Amino acid sequence: MTCYLRAENSPYVERCEYVSRGILVRKDYFSYTRYCTEYFIPKNNQANLIERRFYNEDGTVAYSMQMADGREIYRFPDRYLVGRQELIRYFMQTLQLTKQDLVILDRETNIGQPIFEEAQKKPVWVWSFMPSTSVPIMLMISISCGTTTTSTNLPMQTR
Repeated sequence: MTCYLRAENSPYVERCEYVSRGILVRKDYFSYTRYCTEYFIPKNNQANLIERRFYNEDGTVAYSMQMADGREIYRFPDRYLVGRQELIRYFMQTLQLTKQDLVILDRETNIGQPIFEEAQKKPVWVWSFMPSTSVPIMLMISISCGTTTTSTNLPMQTR
């Protein structure tokens, strides 16, 4: 086992890696508690991710992700979700957002679509940075009038 600190001379562990016969088999990630564990199997002399477990503060498993035929399958106590987009959609559905809330997307690649689709179901602000231009786009999506207003020239300070 090798532990990595958050910074040099830091008393806090960021992650621990477990190696068997020269191949990575497990990683644990920490903040103020362990929040994620990754499991690997050897394939062609390399470590291949097969599972991630995400933990509640009390150490119980909140949900897990398994790799199956190149797809991510997320397992919750009450459901299975196939793919990251379905995971994001589920998270968006469980949030109780209002028009005072702002959803900020940084690099929306592969997750933007379910966020925008779920945001259309209730009034919510979505702030997104477009990867090709780094220009912020803000959308106010309102279900009351069923319209989408887009502005790309918002007063912003960029440095």
